[in-house]
Amino acid sequence: MDSVNALADQTFLVKGQPSFVDTSAWLRRIEDASGEPDAREGQRIFHHPRLTRCASCHRHSGRGKIVGPDLTNVATQGDRGWLVRAIL
Repeated sequence: MDSVNALADQTFLVKGQPSFVDTSAWLRRIEDASGEPDAREGQRIFHHPRLTRCASCHRHSGRGKIVGPDLTNVATQGDRGWLVRAIL
């Protein structure tokens, strides 16, 4: 399911959700997602005021709060597995 449909069907984000300690299951879920990554859609989801609310704590590229870590350079700090482990 693409991000536009995920926003429309908000239950998609939690359906079949693996355990928070099962990093490999989360990585498989990411790999199985259809479509190519879209940075603009990711920004939209990050800043969505009701769906994810990431920006209510985190800042990215100067937008958002600074309660949690600034995520501007997170993509350069490690591989996908590192990021999933850090989030979980």
